[in-house]
Amino acid sequence: MTHARTAIDTIRGYYYQFDLYALQLLESDNEEIILEGIEDIDICKATETTAIQCKYYEGTTYNHSVIAEPVRLMLNHFAKHMTSSFCYKLYGFYKNGQEKLTIPLSVEFVKKKFLTFSTKGVKHEYHNELGLKDEELSLFISRLTIDIEAKSFDEQNAKLIEAIKSNLDCTQIEAENLYYPLILKLVREIATDKNVVNRRIDKNTFIARINANKNPLVDIWFAGKCKSDDYLKRMHKTYFSVGLNMNPYERFFLIDCDKNITDIEIKHLVSRICTKWSKCSLREPHPYVPYIYLHGISNVRLLRLKELLYGDGILINDGHPFHLSKFQAKEIVLQPTPGKQTVKIIDEVATIDEVLQSIHDNTREIYQFYLDKPFYTTTEEHRIVSIFIETTKEVEQII
Repeated sequence: MTHARTAIDTIRGYYYQFDLYALQLLESDNEEIILEGIEDIDICKATETTAIQCKYYEGTTYNHSVIAEPVRLMLNHFAKHMTSSFCYKLYGFYKNGQEKLTIPLSVEFVKKKFLTFSTKGVKHEYHNELGLKDEELSLFISRLTIDIEAKSFDEQNAKLIEAIKSNLDCTQIEAENLYYPLILKLVREIATDKNVVNRRIDKNTFIARINANKNPLVDIWFAGKCKSDDYLKRMHKTYFSVGLNMNPYERFFLIDCDKNITDIEIKHLVSRICTKWSKCSLREPHPYVPYIYLHGISNVRLLRLKELLYGDGILINDGHPFHLSKFQAKEIVLQPTPGKQTVKIIDEVATIDEVLQSIHDNTREIYQFYLDKPFYTTTEEHRIVSIFIETTKEVEQII
């Protein structure tokens, strides 16, 4: 049992350091931060580097001897460089005993409690072995911070989750179950890179790498991690919860159609999208309607859908100005007729780019709902929100 507890404490210690590293990055002003540099974590500013030694002793009472060796290691680095460009910080969590340490530290206290020790019956005075005078020790102490009132594992993790929510603009459940595992994976990759240059990173690069690692498989894992209803509600709240004053944007809904959905169900879904994401009243100064592309259905079914919608009094603009004409992007981007419920249907995925490029002076929003993997990824000019779904019917619950 003792060995098992020791192993668990060691693992928690590593995660504690990883969490601290990620937190330092997300709360930084974009300074470069090094993992496993001079110390566990180095914060590099323009004229100063702070080397942080991180200790997590959940089951240990604080004693001066516990931090003596880390202090000596920092002093050793100080003695070799002896410049004002380095600061040192010991950051630790202990079960109790913190009252034993009195701040500020005196030279005599540091020499007695941290630098004087015995090994195999031999007494060592480490400051003398390094050839340091009291004035030099005083300078070291002025550049040393000891914080043994560090946050607990859970407190620090909660603070990191808040930083993730703030920096990545996500919900609590996304921060905990989607982004936090991505961050741990990235931190492990950085920590195990043998080249110290690759262990240097700033906040903006860190966030960019997190987002770059967010792939469709992660989305699918996230959906599975959440209960289905909760996932759909979260997606709705994050992307489709709008008030009465909806912006008149050009919205594209790209929907993957599964083999089980019927034509009537697709018609109902399209009608719902039109109802919620259109404004075509006679008093609307800038009328707008959604663009819809249905992926995975045949031309025969697409024609049937248009007939059903038209039968319900919904006008169809598909970019074909007359029978058997070629697709004309300039036609589909025309403003809808005020007072008439209209939907813009894009027949082929290959024409989406052309439609986007034909829109001028208006914001474009693209929402892609995919079953297996994203089917539209060509645009580099506009933001795409790609949302994993298990069935096409779920789109209605999300929007």
